[in-house]
Amino acid sequence: MPPGNPNLGANQPKNAFRTPNLKFGSSRGVRPKIDKEEFARRVRERREELGLSQKDMQDLLGLSQTTYNNVETGKVGRPGFMAELVHYLATSPQWLWYGEPPKEVGSPVDYSQSLARLYELIEKIDPEKHPILMRVVEKMAGAA
Repeated sequence: MPPGNPNLGANQPKNAFRTPNLKFGSSRGVRPKIDKEEFARRVRERREELGLSQKDMQDLLGLSQTTYNNVETGKVGRPGFMAELVHYLATSPQWLWYGEPPKEVGSPVDYSQSLARLYELIEKIDPEKHPILMRVVEKMAGAA
């Protein structure tokens, strides 16, 4: 018996790996298309509802003005920082992308308790060590 399948031609692939259709078995293209302008409008709308400025969002997300501006002007529909954007806007990706509920998820980020605790801890540190602490915090925040 000759090796291989006699019903296949010489140029016929023997498995799906060698198929000429390189997207065989791929699910790309299944996701609904995002209207970037509507996405940008919803991001802006939610940010304004929370009383945040663009600068606030840039700082929270650690982005440059240009990068964040690209989101709010409709140049980007699926930003790489979507999880963080959803977190700080206290919303769902479905609402930002497609306008589907739920619009509000959880509560907006509130740093007041964390800051209060941070102040308590700083008060316990020897004042002579405050400059060292400041350098450490600045270095961690990327400000140094």
